[in-house]
Amino acid sequence: MIYKTIKSEHLHEEIGFHRPDDLHKQQITLDAPAINVMTDLKRVSLVTTGLRESIDTAHEKMRNRGVRMLVVINGHDAIVGIITARDILGEKPVKFATENNVKHGDITVKDIMNSQIEVFSIAEIAKAKVGDVVHTLKEVHRQHGIVVDNQGPNNEKTVRGIISLSQIARQLGKKVDALDIKEMVNVILS
Repeated sequence: MIYKTIKSEHLHEEIGFHRPDDLHKQQITLDAPAINVMTDLKRVSLVTTGLRESIDTAHEKMRNRGVRMLVVINGHDAIVGIITARDILGEKPVKFATENNVKHGDITVKDIMNSQIEVFSIAEIAKAKVGDVVHTLKEVHRQHGIVVDNQGPNNEKTVRGIISLSQIARQLGKKVDALDIKEMVNVILS
């Protein structure tokens, strides 16, 4: 096979560069399409933690990555739960340590994670408004929503994105410091 030289030129001036679209800096309203507040895992890497990781290490990972939720995976990279900053900083660790007579530093992600995960289909999110998502997360008492689609030869359910009340608040231009979901929703809706 014979290959040819591609025409090129010297760069003689300062120029800008392309960046991935950052929808999360985009201001939204409660009537905006819900898809505008979803962190799309086709564009952003999922932040994960292992079952046996300490909750302190998991919390540090959250802080370093600027997130308030980690997806928990097992040794086969299958999703088995989620853990939130609210789980780590709330009553769960104290209750677990007391009931199991262990030190805080010995508590693992597996000990306090949420293994019951409710998911939304990408088709439903594509039809919904931001306000619908806020209302639904309030109803199911969750700070985060996991969005799934079906792909691959067997049309398998796959996590496609994450929706966060904190992210929605930021995109609405509202400051939310609360860990309580009801308080977060009240700030978002105000």
